[in-house]
Amino acid sequence: MADHEDKASDVEDLRPVVEGLIQAIQTLAGEVDSMKGGHSALEKLVVDDLIGGIHSMYKTNMRNGRIESLKSKYGDSLNPHFDALSNLVPEGTDHWGALHDMTDGMPDEEMDGHIAGLSEGLKSKLDKIRGMGAMPAAAKVEETTVVAPKMESKMAEKEPPTKSKDEMIAERMKGSKEYKLR
Repeated sequence: MADHEDKASDVEDLRPVVEGLIQAIQTLAGEVDSMKGGHSALEKLVVDDLIGGIHSMYKTNMRNGRIESLKSKYGDSLNPHFDALSNLVPEGTDHWGALHDMTDGMPDEEMDGHIAGLSEGLKSKLDKIRGMGAMPAAAKVEETTVVAPKMESKMAEKEPPTKSKDEMIAERMKGSKEYKLR
């Protein structure tokens, strides 16, 4: 069951397990009916806890498989952006899980276009944050050198900042709780 991209194969692999569970449940149900009482606790154990737990594990495994598939298919184009985003969002944010939730159920062709647009949008926004975005022609300023007269001050001269723009932005953004990939 290593290949989660082939759902039909997964269903066939699980069919004997599910059939065995069904047979065991039917046997237990027959025994419970013969006891004539006290079966509500056993019914809850079998139906809610056992079957519910197996179903939950199956859904989690399928989701994790789809996330791994996204990583292998789109990792090269999105990982550089996700690395930069890690400095801007709360620690522990699951970028790939969020991407999965946004694209779950989309046809492959639509998902390809959506993720390509997302990648370009992230690149553009991160470049703006870093100050690397292209300036409109009207906003370009010609560089000139201006010499200002030296003024005496009692305040000590400040040293230039030693942090990169990304680090300074990350410090300002760390407290933000909202995170959306758009």
